Amino acid sequence: MGRASQWAAKAFKARAHLFQNEFSEAKPLLDDIINNGPFQLESTFYNNFDEEHQNNGESIFEIQYSVNDGAGVANSGIDHQTLYPRGTDVGLCCAYSAPSFDLFNAFKVDANGLPMLDTYQDNLLTEDYGKLDTDPFTPTDQLLDPRVDWTLGRRGIPFLDWGPMSGSDWMLDQLNMGPFLNKKLMWYQRNKGEISTQSSYWAAGVNGNNFRVLRLGHVLLWRAEVAVEENDLATALALVNRIRERAADDILMGKVLNQTFGADDPIEIDETQPAANYKLGLYTAFPDQEYARKAVRHEMRLEFALEGMRFYDLVRWGIDAETLNTYLGSELAGGRLPWLQGATYTAGQDDHWPQPMWAGIMVFTVTWPDGKKTIIDNPAINGITKVDYSSAELADYIESKKPTPLFSDITQAANLHHRQDEIPYNDFGKELLLPHKLSENGSFVSVVPQAGKLPCICKIRQGSSPVIPFKPG
Repeated sequence: MGRASQWAAKAFKARAHLFQNEFSEAKPLLDDIINNGPFQLESTFYNNFDEEHQNNGESIFEIQYSVNDGAGVANSGIDHQTLYPRGTDVGLCCAYSAPSFDLFNAFKVDANGLPMLDTYQDNLLTEDYGKLDTDPFTPTDQLLDPRVDWTLGRRGIPFLDWGPMSGSDWMLDQLNMGPFLNKKLMWYQRNKGEISTQSSYWAAGVNGNNFRVLRLGHVLLWRAEVAVEENDLATALALVNRIRERAADDILMGKVLNQTFGADDPIEIDETQPAANYKLGLYTAFPDQEYARKAVRHEMRLEFALEGMRFYDLVRWGIDAETLNTYLGSELAGGRLPWLQGATYTAGQDDHWPQPMWAGIMVFTVTWPDGKKTIIDNPAINGITKVDYSSAELADYIESKKPTPLFSDITQAANLHHRQDEIPYNDFGKELLLPHKLSENGSFVSVVPQAGKLPCICKIRQGSSPVIPFKPG
């Protein structure tokens, strides 16, 4: 599972097609994975996130993490290092990136156990926001999809085997970040020191629990999306219900009886009762395409919550500005989350990363089999540039069109010399799965602008003399 299989490649390619609204191209790839791949849904939803079920039968591709392997935290899930609970009874770092009120409320269901697609933001539930852990509080009795408490940590609900989350003392700044925690990235207390690092590191909680990038659950709902866009509502319905049926019995047990969590308050839990008021029903029909589209997209949000897909889905669906500005209006009402007050989302600006101004260096060259070349000068940002052979020109003509270099090499003129010497380091000795010995001979990496081309990243081996000083030309 450490290297991408053909099934992972097909899943990635299918998702790329979805981003281009190429549903007919994504369809056969998704069908192949579903019908011919060696995958099946795990019996429980949380098997896809806990460290005791890594590389399971649902997993298509995982980022492999490890700790206590002699490499410190180099092979761990260090990118998640600040997302774990605080508090004296857990003591990790640092409760950043708290899930939103909006996400918690998205798990509301009606009397039939179905999502409240258009009304979940009404009467927004904020749980213990603004309360100390010593203030009395009882979790909502609103009917909820049971996946909520395998996704979020919230006060008065068992947090895996760490005991009940006690509230604001587990948070860094509840007033500004909110009262919820990411539970999908957490690990069991019983595996502390085995799955979590034993090395001295500033952020306690760094661990070796793999990150699941692709799983069958993703593929099934992407296939449901394709079915909706083809107006094949029966197929979409069956696939969504297949996901929901798996989660229907994932009831978190353990009713916490405490209303306060002071230092001297004994913890009381009735293990015979569900932790909250759960219900999950199956759809009986999708009455029309628009309803089906909402249902599939909402199901993706619940199933994929906190996995890093939501924003990019909103952008590719073209509903990012509408959705996010509605979210901000609801999330920040009444002065909640002061640090976010005044935030807005601007369409066409906030949907992509800032682009550097390359000032004429943004030039690509396509070389055709017969030696002819096509120059692509400053291609459109966030767009697709298609090139065909009719635009090809002779190589010598291309050379004559090259722009004046922005930089010139003054190494010899300025009598500048540098010799890079490093102690050889064998990275294979630390990580045997690496495809190349990147640093065995020592390395010096520099970004070198080239006339008419993108800057190149140059690997300079031990003992070489890199040419790196430049001046405007």
